[in-house]
Amino acid sequence: MIAVVNVSREEKSVLLKSTSLPVLKGVKQYLYAEGRLQKEGDCRLLPHRQGVTLCPAKGEAFQMPGESLVVYIRISIIN
Repeated sequence: MIAVVNVSREEKSVLLKSTSLPVLKGVKQYLYAEGRLQKEGDCRLLPHRQGVTLCPAKGEAFQMPGESLVVYIRISIIN
């Protein structure tokens, strides 16, 4: 899981970059921001984007609304 927080009230441009993280495939991106939540019913949060491939060595650029949280998560079940 990778989480990025924008504590400012202003929208920010973010470049998520790392030389130590591998390419991550099949990632879901959740966006927690006022008026931008995608929900099913009253409480089930839906991903903002699905099937995302993150290439941290190249960098992942995105815009973050003010006072928001972006979470990238990939869950792998190992038997």
